[in-house]
Amino acid sequence: MSFSTAVKVATVLYNIWADEQNKTTAWDQTAVMSTSIERQMPDGKTLQLRFESTPIHPSGNFQIVMRLLRMDEQSSRPIDEMGYTSEMVRSIDEMTTGSTGLVILVGPVNSGKSTTQQALLSRTRKHRGKNIKMVTVEDPVEYLIEGACQIGVPKGRKDQEEDSGNTFRSILKSTLRLDPDVLMIGEIRNQDVASVVKDGVLTGKKYFSTLHASDAFTVFTRLVELGMPKTVLTSSGFLSGIIYQRLLPKVCPHCSMSVHEAVQGGHIDEGLYKRLSSVVSFDKHNVRVRRRDGDVVGCQECGYLGIIGRCVCAEIVVPDKTMLNYVLNNQEAQAKNWWYENAGHRIPSLGVSAMAHAILNMRNGLVDPVDIEINLGLIKADNFDVVSHH
Repeated sequence: MSFSTAVKVATVLYNIWADEQNKTTAWDQTAVMSTSIERQMPDGKTLQLRFESTPIHPSGNFQIVMRLLRMDEQSSRPIDEMGYTSEMVRSIDEMTTGSTGLVILVGPVNSGKSTTQQALLSRTRKHRGKNIKMVTVEDPVEYLIEGACQIGVPKGRKDQEEDSGNTFRSILKSTLRLDPDVLMIGEIRNQDVASVVKDGVLTGKKYFSTLHASDAFTVFTRLVELGMPKTVLTSSGFLSGIIYQRLLPKVCPHCSMSVHEAVQGGHIDEGLYKRLSSVVSFDKHNVRVRRRDGDVVGCQECGYLGIIGRCVCAEIVVPDKTMLNYVLNNQEAQAKNWWYENAGHRIPSLGVSAMAHAILNMRNGLVDPVDIEINLGLIKADNFDVVSHH
């Protein structure tokens, strides 16, 4: 479309269709703007557009990105159908059981954190009964969660919070007066939010939230940076568990290549092949590589994309007394070793990290080794056990 048409489309989307509580002033192509746009479709289902725009170089140009979300609670999938191993599901059930404690979800944008939160709350309600009171505070509300009272944070009030530091905190504090059993906070974004969550957990509430961190174990450092005293963070029952996850492209089984085809076609270099050799038995495991170049990518089965969705690769920490004692005494290496050796969801010969889970998915033909290294780093097992191969 032409530049003038793009400006008109953006202006109409933001100024006319956007949720009044989720925008500030009129759309401005020279400023960073974000909002949400909800639309009920003819079949009765609600869709949401997450609208983000920023100015780009040279001056006067802009970009717009919109994420399309299905908001109905029926679009969610149960935890045990999302790609976690059965042992991981048991660890998740362990951290979500009980009436108190903090469950943290970690991952980059588009890593499925909101979807997992929706699934965790639905599973908690199923286990504890439909009469529990669930309250969420989100910016904005992304998915409808059955049985939950969901509070969206208006953009205007959020902007005031950035100046005064009080408004968003007051919204969170008010949730405790609503007599909830379970609370979900969209994100622990600053010290104010961290302080309210800490106080809420200490009063005996169950909290779910997300945090920006590079892996599961970094959560301890991030929460301390946000003002949570380490003595509180490592106290028994305060931190129920941590889930770090990434979503990797799921390889189409119909048009993907075997490792040998990929090597012959130059899709896998010598270094990657050597790393694969340390964790894969080529005559036993079904490693698949998706086609990335050429005139035709993919096939009719996958809509000529080469992928058929996304696959979760996760790592989970359910801290016990020994691990928390290591963290309290700044013995991070010992804490990680304890996790590697004692986690109930440890994958044999691979470990407990998101990389270990990704390698397991790769062995089963679900994810491409190239995508693993793009998203998680160089392929290697946590414990460097070598699998025999031919």
